[in-house]
Amino acid sequence: MYVSAIQYSVSTSDIIVQAPIMLVCLLIIVIPTCIFIRNDNSRGLFNRAYNLSEAYMRVLAVIFILSFIFAAVRGISRFDLFATSVMFPERDITLLVVVVIVACAYVASLGIEAIGRSAVLFTVIVVSALVFIFITIWDNLHPLNLTPLFYDGAHRALKGGITSASVTVELGAVTILLPKIKGNVNKALFKWLFLLCATLTAVASIMVLALGFYGETQLFPIFTIAVMGEFSVFQRLDAIQTGVWILCIIMKLSFLLYMCGECFTRLFSRGSKKLWIYISAAITAAFAVFISPRMNRFGIFAQSWYTVIPYVLFMITIPASVLIGEKIQKTKRV
Repeated sequence: MYVSAIQYSVSTSDIIVQAPIMLVCLLIIVIPTCIFIRNDNSRGLFNRAYNLSEAYMRVLAVIFILSFIFAAVRGISRFDLFATSVMFPERDITLLVVVVIVACAYVASLGIEAIGRSAVLFTVIVVSALVFIFITIWDNLHPLNLTPLFYDGAHRALKGGITSASVTVELGAVTILLPKIKGNVNKALFKWLFLLCATLTAVASIMVLALGFYGETQLFPIFTIAVMGEFSVFQRLDAIQTGVWILCIIMKLSFLLYMCGECFTRLFSRGSKKLWIYISAAITAAFAVFISPRMNRFGIFAQSWYTVIPYVLFMITIPASVLIGEKIQKTKRV
């Protein structure tokens, strides 16, 4: 929904290949996680880390809490940017942001099953809305908007793909929620990654075909496409896109706050998970309120190097370190 200037200012058609580049990066990064799951899919990351060292388990909990809160702040700040740019231009929507966070905290407090069921319903609504919008602008798709791939070099497309991979924090949650996931987890994980890549590639293709170089000037190109859509007597389908954005941020934030609650209960023995969820929401709201009056502060959270290096290190080293620790522990017992 949001495409940063860096990621879209590449030679126009290059944005289409960013999703496949992201997929390749994620397939490499996820290797330790897949091995971790294959070795034992009945115990989660914290349980297995606790068997190695309680202190190490607490360190991992802190790392994931910081990661999930960072992702939550970045997500709600992007929603703030969208709302103040499109929905309520030049108006202070701090109260609306706080209300959204409180609503997400309530959804998170209902548990992972409630979030999962809601996500299924919301996914159907979001996909249907996007398909409908794309159908309405079909006549506005022009192949001439395509440009030669890597005309200005491949480095920006690579940077965009790597940055996109680094914001996929859901992968970190898989190992934590492992005991609550049924079926073949690795198979489902790969299906999700390929489906994600196909969806983003399709959206990027529509974006380029419809907007061309004009899309480089738009902060929210998907919203611009929705404005172009027409159906019968209905014009400007941007209201649908706004609804899609709100549904997405509610689901993403609810999940991240739930994961914060899950991590906090491992860090502290006192307090219920619901309490820690609302505390996480309060921390997120505090950062959001700080950022909201001056959106240039959001630039701090949008810097790619803040996410790429830690994400790659944590996603590879955390499951790998637990596997190595278990191997050493097993060797000592023998």
